[in-house]
Amino acid sequence: DRKFVQVAAPRLESFTLASFGQQTKGALLLGVDPDLEHRLTSLKDKLVDGQYFSANEKAVLVSEGLADYLRIGVNDTLVLISQGYHGINSAGKYVVSGLVKFPAPDLNNQLIYLPLKEAQWFYGADNRLTSIAFAIDHADLTDRVIADISQNLNLEIYEIMGWREMLPELLQQIELDYVGGLIMRYILYAVIAFGILGTFLMMVNERRYEFGILMAIGMKRIKLQAVVLLETIMIAFTGTFVGLLISLPIIVWFYFNPIKLGGEYEAMMATYGLEAIMPFSMEPAVFTGEMTIVFVITICLAIYPLWAIYKLKINTAIRQ
Repeated sequence: DRKFVQVAAPRLESFTLASFGQQTKGALLLGVDPDLEHRLTSLKDKLVDGQYFSANEKAVLVSEGLADYLRIGVNDTLVLISQGYHGINSAGKYVVSGLVKFPAPDLNNQLIYLPLKEAQWFYGADNRLTSIAFAIDHADLTDRVIADISQNLNLEIYEIMGWREMLPELLQQIELDYVGGLIMRYILYAVIAFGILGTFLMMVNERRYEFGILMAIGMKRIKLQAVVLLETIMIAFTGTFVGLLISLPIIVWFYFNPIKLGGEYEAMMATYGLEAIMPFSMEPAVFTGEMTIVFVITICLAIYPLWAIYKLKINTAIRQ
């Protein structure tokens, strides 16, 4: 569905031999539309030196690790040699417009960007592309968009892949992280449950005399249970609502200013091609889901005070 696609960025991808002075290294050359690529991958924000190129400019962006290996800097001339379309030789010299840095070492050590029109000329592949990268509204819509495109595409000639097929290692890391987070959530739920149960235990033990007096003067046991259940529901609502009010400003702050990780964590995450940050989510489902779970836990634990009232002996409660 086109309405779910935010950006469609054309690319011409191939390998090339990059050379500067006495240094030479194989690299991955990406011909891109500068504006669309920035909207897709925020490429301009990854600049660490120099300036971003334009669509009609004969210049390249070089990844920082590759630039260090080649000992090349901004405004130096990079020589590219490769094999073009139909096996023709391709060669060119380009000014380095800027240096970009990627968290993934594999990308940071071999990536070169060239404007799409110039890349098509370089490879002798006019009006040709190797891929089109799509950015959609939400990752959950990937399968739907793939199915829609597949209906209008000759799959014997073209191939369409979602991010799960393209990045299986990242998918495994996400699943592992999800399982770890799930275990931590269950531990937190257990801590919350014991805290709420402790509150109910104190409430029942400290109010036995009150419950006994109310029942002694004629209040029915079922009505007393209804009053206590209503108090429990009010406690649950108040606790979850106040918790949301207190946590929301903190989450908003860290959503726009994520926690940056360093040391061993930064190196470990870099090996998976991930940025070394601890991001926060503003998805409404996160808040509503947790609030619902805490509310359900509270209502379930409310069985204890109801059971205590049911078993309460008036004579014993009054004499306390």
